[in-house]
Amino acid sequence: MLHRGITRVIAIGMLLLFSGVRAFSEERGTLDGHDKRTGGIEGRVVDRDTGQPLSGANVVLTGTRWGNYTDAGGRYTITGLPPGEFVIEFSYIGFRTERIERFQVAANALSRIDVELEPRPLQLSEVVVTPGQFAVMGGEPAVRQALTRQDLETIPFAEDIYRAVTRLPGVASGDYSAKFTVRGSKNEDILVLMDGQQLHEPFHLKDVDGGLLSIMDVEAIEGINLYTGGYPAQYGECLGGVLDMRSTNNRRQPRTSLGISLMNARLMSEGSFQQGRGSWLISARRGYLDLVLALVGEEHTAEPVYYDVFGKARYAITGEHTLTASILHSGDRLEFVEDDWAAVRQDQANTTYGNSYGWLTLQSMVNPRLAVRTIASAGRITRGRQGIGYFDMTGDVEYTVDDDAQARVFGLKQDWDLELSERILLKWGAYYNSESADYEYLNSVVHRVCADSNSCVDTIDSTSATIGPEGNRFGGYVSNRLRIAAPLTVEFGLRYDRNGYTGDRYLDPRFGVVCALGKQTFLRGGWGYFHQSQRMHEIAVAYGEADFYPAESARHWVVGLEHTLHNGLNFRLEGYYKKMSDLRPAHHMFSNTIEIFPEVEEDVYSLTFDGAESKGLELYAKYHQEGKWSCWGSYALSYVDENTKDLIHLGEEYSLEDPVIPGRYDQRHAVLLDINYRPNPRWDMNVSWKYHTGWPYTRQVLRSEELPDGSTQVSSEYELREARLPSYHRMDVQLSRHFGSSRNPVSVFLAVINLYNRDNVSNVKYSRRSGPDGSPYLVANEEYWFGLLPSLGVRWTWGH
Repeated sequence: MLHRGITRVIAIGMLLLFSGVRAFSEERGTLDGHDKRTGGIEGRVVDRDTGQPLSGANVVLTGTRWGNYTDAGGRYTITGLPPGEFVIEFSYIGFRTERIERFQVAANALSRIDVELEPRPLQLSEVVVTPGQFAVMGGEPAVRQALTRQDLETIPFAEDIYRAVTRLPGVASGDYSAKFTVRGSKNEDILVLMDGQQLHEPFHLKDVDGGLLSIMDVEAIEGINLYTGGYPAQYGECLGGVLDMRSTNNRRQPRTSLGISLMNARLMSEGSFQQGRGSWLISARRGYLDLVLALVGEEHTAEPVYYDVFGKARYAITGEHTLTASILHSGDRLEFVEDDWAAVRQDQANTTYGNSYGWLTLQSMVNPRLAVRTIASAGRITRGRQGIGYFDMTGDVEYTVDDDAQARVFGLKQDWDLELSERILLKWGAYYNSESADYEYLNSVVHRVCADSNSCVDTIDSTSATIGPEGNRFGGYVSNRLRIAAPLTVEFGLRYDRNGYTGDRYLDPRFGVVCALGKQTFLRGGWGYFHQSQRMHEIAVAYGEADFYPAESARHWVVGLEHTLHNGLNFRLEGYYKKMSDLRPAHHMFSNTIEIFPEVEEDVYSLTFDGAESKGLELYAKYHQEGKWSCWGSYALSYVDENTKDLIHLGEEYSLEDPVIPGRYDQRHAVLLDINYRPNPRWDMNVSWKYHTGWPYTRQVLRSEELPDGSTQVSSEYELREARLPSYHRMDVQLSRHFGSSRNPVSVFLAVINLYNRDNVSNVKYSRRSGPDGSPYLVANEEYWFGLLPSLGVRWTWGH
C-alpha cells in the first residue's frame, strides 16, 4: 500500500549510491607530502629451484599501503614512491618469504629487484581443504583471491561489500536489496562474522526488501572468506553459507581517512600508542539521504536516516597475549508518507532499527604450536514499526500496525588451534550464549467488500502478541586436519549444538578432502550435516506465530577442481547438491512488491514445506596480468526446487496440484563477466556484464463459478511460481583517470550503470478492471529494476 512512493525513493537512492566525492587518507609520517620527485621499483619473482616465474606473488612495502602482484611472467612494477628507505617483502604460498631491509628508493629512478623464492613445505594451516571457499581482499597471493582490493576499486557497487560478493558464482541478488542468497539458501541462512563476532541482520534501510546497504564500511575491512558450501565444523548454526570478515590491522603510523558522497559521510582514523604496543581504529558513517531527497523534491515522501560506528583498540599485554576491545553500532529511522494524489488521506509509516555489539577478544599464543582465541560479547537488536493506512476514496482507516521488538544476547566462546606435527592439526572450541527477547505486536486490518459504491461490508482481522522468550544455547566442535601423504590432506570434524529455548539438540559430522594433482592443480571434496535453530529475534509475530520451530537441517555434497596456468589464468569448476528438510513456513506476497507492512496486504500467503533441494554446476575463471589486463567471470547452472505441503491465504488452506515449485530466486543460467584494462598507471577502465534467466513469479487468473441461485461469481486464483520473468541482463562501465603526486593523488571516475538501458522486469502485479459490459478482467503491470544510471565522482587521497 506504500509501494508507489517507496519505489521512486529506492530509484533515487540507487542513483545517489554511485555518485559523489570521496576523500581518503591523511597519513602523518616522516615523508614530505609536497615532494613531487618520485621513484619506483620493478623486477621479477621466480622459483629458486626451477626458475619458473611465480604469477600472483605479493610484493609489499611493509608499513605502507604500497604493493603489487606479479603478472604471468613473474614481473611487477611499483611506481610513484617518494624517495626514502623501505622494507620490502616478497611472499607466495608454498615459498619462504623474502625480506629486504632498508632498501633505498631514489628520486626520478626505477630501481630493479629480482628475487628467487625458496620452496618450502606447505603448512597444514595454509592448506585450503574446503570447496566453495572464496577469498576477497586480504593478504593472500593473487592466485588465492577471487577478488582483490584493487579489483573492487575499479568496479561499481564496491561501496558495499555485500554487493561486491554478488560477483561470485552461486550468489543471487536483486538490484535494490544488498541481501543475497547462496546456492538456493535464503540470506537468513548465512552466518555473518566480523572478527569472530556473529552479526544479525547487518543492514541499513531494512524496509527496502530487507536492506538497501550493509552496516560495514568496506574501508575498515581487510579481508573476507565466503563459504558457499561444505564448510568445516568450526562454523555452526547456519544452513547456507558463511561470510567471515576481518577488520583492517591497526597501523603504527597514524592515518586519517575522510569520505564524502551523496549517500553518506564517512571518517576512519587509526594509529598507535605506547610506542606501538597498543593501537586503535575507528570508522563512522552517517547517511544524509533524507537531505538529498528533500533537495530533489521528495521532502514530503521519505526521510531515511542511518548511521554506523565501528571501533577497536588492541593492546599487547605480553608478547604472547593480545587483548582487543571492539564495538559496532548501527541505527536507522525512516519516516514515510504515501504521495498518492488520489488518496483522501495519505498512508504513513515510521520505522526504527538498531544493531549494537561489543566484544573483547583475547588472543593467546600458549606456545609456538598452540593458539587460543577467547571472545566475550554482548549484543542487542531492536525494531520498531508503526503505520496507518487509509482507503483511497473514503479516507477510512484500512489498517494500523504497532510493532516493537528487541533481542539481547550475551556470549562467551573459545577456539583452540594445536599443531601437533607437520601432519596433524587439531582445532576445537566451545561457546555459551544467554539470550532473551521482548515482542509487542498489534495490527488491525479492515477487509471491505462492496457490491456497489453505496453498499460495502467491512470485516476486521487483528493479530496481537506480547511474549518474552528467554533461554540459552551452547555447544562445541572438534576438527582434525591430517596430511596423509604429500598430495593428500583430509579434515574431519564433529559439532554438537543445544538450544534450550527451542529444545533442539543435534550432532553434525563434517568431512573435507583435498588432493594436490600437481603444484597448481587441486581436487577438493566436502560433505556434512548442517542445522540451524530459529534465532531469538526471528519469531514471525506479524503472521500470528508465538513459538519457535524445530531446527532446520541440510546435507551438503560438494566437489571441485582448481587449476592455475603459468599464463596467470586460474579456474575453478565445482558441482554441488544440497538437500534441506524441517524448513520453517515462509511468508510472502504473490506480487513480490516491496511493502513496509507486507503482513496487512491481501495477497500475503504462508507456505509450509516438506523440504527443498538445490543442485548445480559452477565455473569461475580469473586472468591476472598486473599492469595491463585482468578479467574474471563465472557461469552457474543451478536448480532450486521446494517441495510444498500447504498454502494458507486469507485464513484458507490450499494444496497445490504440483507440490514441487521452483525457489523464489531460482535462476537456471547465470553469467558474470568483468574486464579491467589499465594501459598505464593513469587510466583504469572496467566493463562488467551480468545475465541470468528470469526468476519465477506467480500468475493471477480469474475463475468464474456459477452459484446455486444462477448468478456467477468471479474470483482470483494464483498459479504459484508457474511463470517466469524475462531474462535479466545489464552492462556497467567505469572509467577512472588518476592525477596528482604520490602523496596527494586525485582520481576522477565516470560510471554508467545499465549502459544500454535495458528494461529488466522485477515484478508483475495484477490489477482488476471492469469492461464496458461490467465483466471483470485483469491487467498485468510490469515493474522494473532501475534503468540507466550515470555517475561522476572524484577520489582525493592524502598520504597514499
